[in-house]
Amino acid sequence: LKGAVPDVAKFAREHNMECPAALNRLISSGMPATIEHGKAASGPGSGSGSSAVVVASTVQYFITAMDSLKLDMTATDEVYPLLSDIMQSLHKVSKLPPEFSGKVKLKHWLSLLHSMPASQRLSQEEVRQLLFDLESSYNDFMTVL
Repeated sequence: LKGAVPDVAKFAREHNMECPAALNRLISSGMPATIEHGKAASGPGSGSGSSAVVVASTVQYFITAMDSLKLDMTATDEVYPLLSDIMQSLHKVSKLPPEFSGKVKLKHWLSLLHSMPASQRLSQEEVRQLLFDLESSYNDFMTVL
């Protein structure tokens, strides 16, 4: 599609598309609105049993992401899905405040990774900072629970 539409922002202006939030998600953050803004768990399955499952899944995603980074899986296409899984899972935990520090840090990293080519690897400094952010977010998550 890049050949047909090389500049998405220009295309939107030429066709009078007035959807700044959608363009921001498409061009900058790369996150769907349901992930970016969160979606609280609701409905018949949101009792204490399913909340325990969501918490367990979130812990699993944190540990998997941290272990993957420690095993030198640092390419954008390897890291992005792991962080996206954590973000989706955090949004399902109803006990977390909307501006939970872990969500803010993950949103930053997801935006950064979205702007990078899939094959680009994080530098050692970036990996170290990401690990620090993940560990502190995990500890904050456990504290809130």
